[in-house]
Amino acid sequence: MKRLILSALMGASCFAGVAHAQEQSACPQDSTAAGQALLARAEALEAGGPEWTSIHDDMIAFGNACGGDFEAQFLAADTAWELADHADAETSYELVSFILHTIRRMEYVWAQQDEAVGTDASMQALEGRRIEQAKRIEPIITFFVAPTVLRAIGEGRYFTGFDGPGETCPYQSGFLVQFEARALFDNISGLLAQNPPDTMTFPFIPGDYRLMVLEERCPSAADEIRMIRGYLLTSLAERAFENPNAPMPDGSSQPPAGLAATLIDEALNAFNAVETMQPGNEDLVGEAVALKARIEDAPERLP
Repeated sequence: MKRLILSALMGASCFAGVAHAQEQSACPQDSTAAGQALLARAEALEAGGPEWTSIHDDMIAFGNACGGDFEAQFLAADTAWELADHADAETSYELVSFILHTIRRMEYVWAQQDEAVGTDASMQALEGRRIEQAKRIEPIITFFVAPTVLRAIGEGRYFTGFDGPGETCPYQSGFLVQFEARALFDNISGLLAQNPPDTMTFPFIPGDYRLMVLEERCPSAADEIRMIRGYLLTSLAERAFENPNAPMPDGSSQPPAGLAATLIDEALNAFNAVETMQPGNEDLVGEAVALKARIEDAPERLP
């Protein structure tokens, strides 16, 4: 069934309004050269340039036509990232949806390669090549997909195209889930650092919805995401406990009663859900337990 679903995706477009004829166009014989030419056009684009729509439509048609070609899909994704430099926020969200769609096509190619492997030696060679290909995808996920998804959540514009088909994991590969999860952590940590504890109290993890989506739908990286959420929630609990008068993000002057206690309980719930604790992570749990004890010993300081 999975194969049928993925095959059906090969001819689908993530953008409305693309002509059916474009979807049915043939993949160029030299697809790599065609993809590189498309990317070069995007790289040469100037702000407000009239070529944007033309490049965008050609990118969609190229991606749809070359569904079984890893390099073509990578170049289509790279082109979308370039186009985002000259797009408004809403269009950037659509471009992220397109990129995640191209990544699923790349993973489809990987699945086909798995079925064709015959020997252990060829499997090892394939795995090495796949790791290199995943590393090429990483910057797109780290520097465009993750921060743009967080921005969309902040603006209340979470696209269903950010998820996999049928609300499944956006990625089949655990490598790629980890890339996004770690990038989300870095971006959220950066946001917290930009707002010192004595200037703002956060009642929840900024962009937590995406972390919870990945945790729920991507079992291969669920434990790592639980650790990330536990760590961030512990940090937020400590901020609330140490700075009980810091205003909320909406500018209100008083955080809700018992916020620090609520956050630390959520952190411990996240840690307790970890099925396989990696060495060293016990220290993070210990810090959360110690903070919970401090909060309980100083009820007068609870916000």
